[in-house]
Amino acid sequence: MCLIYRLFIGCVLLFLLGCREVPNPEQEALARLFATESINSDSIKALIVLTERGCSGCNVRFSDFALRYINKGDKLIVMKASGVVFDVGPYQQAHNVIFDLNNRFGFPDTTSVYLLVHQQLDSVIRIDAFNLDQSMQWLENRLK
Repeated sequence: MCLIYRLFIGCVLLFLLGCREVPNPEQEALARLFATESINSDSIKALIVLTERGCSGCNVRFSDFALRYINKGDKLIVMKASGVVFDVGPYQQAHNVIFDLNNRFGFPDTTSVYLLVHQQLDSVIRIDAFNLDQSMQWLENRLK
């Protein structure tokens, strides 16, 4: 009887401890961003994170793509690039660009697009050499 009781208690504890929500670092980074910056986060439908990590040519091409969304009210650009790989000058005066060279929000160091629904993360598109053209084409249609 004692063995069955211990097994039962063990199973209950495993069930309760195993059902915790797994933290999502991207959602936590979004929460930090919206908490520290004065942004109307309800209107943001996409967050574009630009970095200089990975494929340099890909980051240059994606930066050119992202320039289309400067000063668009429903897009927010987080600039994690210093200007070594591509020119960050056009982004410096835009009202929807936040420079984050010190990674204070905690977004991963990959060029990415975060699609949002009511301030919640819906999709993450990572930009790299293997999917650059397909991602840009898909995003162009989705971000209209």
